[in-house]
This record gives sequence, C-alpha cells and structure tokens, in this order.
Amino acid sequence: MGLDVQLVITLGWGVNPEYLPEFPGNPIVVGYAPCVA
Repeated sequence: MGLDVQLVITLGWGVNPEYLPEFPGNPIVVGYAPCVA
C-alpha cells in the first residue's frame, strides 16, 4: 500500500525499554511519549 508510518510503543513510567526484546519491524519503544492533540 505504500504507507509511510512508524509504530511507537509507549510503556509508561514503570518499564524500562532496554529490558524488552526487539520487536519485528523496528518500532520505536520509549518509556514515555506525551500526546499532542
């Protein structure tokens, strides 16, 4: 389909992204990402 998208996974304050396995497709995994409306 040719969509230019990037998956971002936010974990919240309790989980460190360094302790998670690598996910397929190279999503961005962060501890916190503020939402902008």
